[in-house]
Amino acid sequence: EVYVSVKPDDAPRLVPNRLTSDSEDDSNAQIDGNNIVWQGRRSGNYEIFQYRIDSDEIVQITTSTVDDKYPQISGDNIVWQSGTLPNLEIYHYDLAAGGQADNLSRSTLSDELPQIEGNRVMWHAFDGVDWEVFYYDISMPFIARNISDNFDYDWGPQLSEELVVWRSNDGTDFEIVVATQAEPEIILSVTLQVKGDTFQELNEDFLVKMAAWATGNPLADPVINRDTAAVTIINDDGPFGVQVTPTDGSTSVSEDGVLDTYDVVLI
Repeated sequence: EVYVSVKPDDAPRLVPNRLTSDSEDDSNAQIDGNNIVWQGRRSGNYEIFQYRIDSDEIVQITTSTVDDKYPQISGDNIVWQSGTLPNLEIYHYDLAAGGQADNLSRSTLSDELPQIEGNRVMWHAFDGVDWEVFYYDISMPFIARNISDNFDYDWGPQLSEELVVWRSNDGTDFEIVVATQAEPEIILSVTLQVKGDTFQELNEDFLVKMAAWATGNPLADPVINRDTAAVTIINDDGPFGVQVTPTDGSTSVSEDGVLDTYDVVLI
């Protein structure tokens, strides 16, 4: 069962309060602020439940036909592991927004044991060869990134506001890996070299298209919302016109039957 202990102002110690009272298994309780989450077995599989201390109300978050287990909570964000082996997924639910839970992992891997701090979520997953550590930022909903991406066994991530850590086995022993979060680059600049001239001409339009992008790891490739951009080179060489220059230096045209030659330049 799940209990919560609250210390009343006039009491010298914590007073336990039983939240669940049924014949099913309720376990893995987690708390943040006024919210408590846990997994409870109902109708043959585990579901996620939430209790808010100040409103004294229990809410069932999930109603699926597979096991929803190992919940974690940070603020209004709840994450948990859902599914059956070998395909386990990581789901997220926003208490403030409500609605449907989101599948964060969206993979065919075995994604397990999520951890959350604010909007940042981490978990480990078996990719068919070894275990890797994945990272997802709820505030920037793109594909989860494999941040370990090696041939070692990387498992059990934990995170704080500034750091992420996990244990890694290189085949000899376990080591502790520490990583920091750099600012993400959402917009990158592409430099185009344009050779200018002094000829008057129309504006020139062309397209720049990103033909391919890859990181070497399909699970870490970026999501490109628009792969084509329109570019216009604007004429800045003055108005159009025609310049006529006689080759003999004369500025007059004779009518004496003698052939005159002129250079005509389009400007």
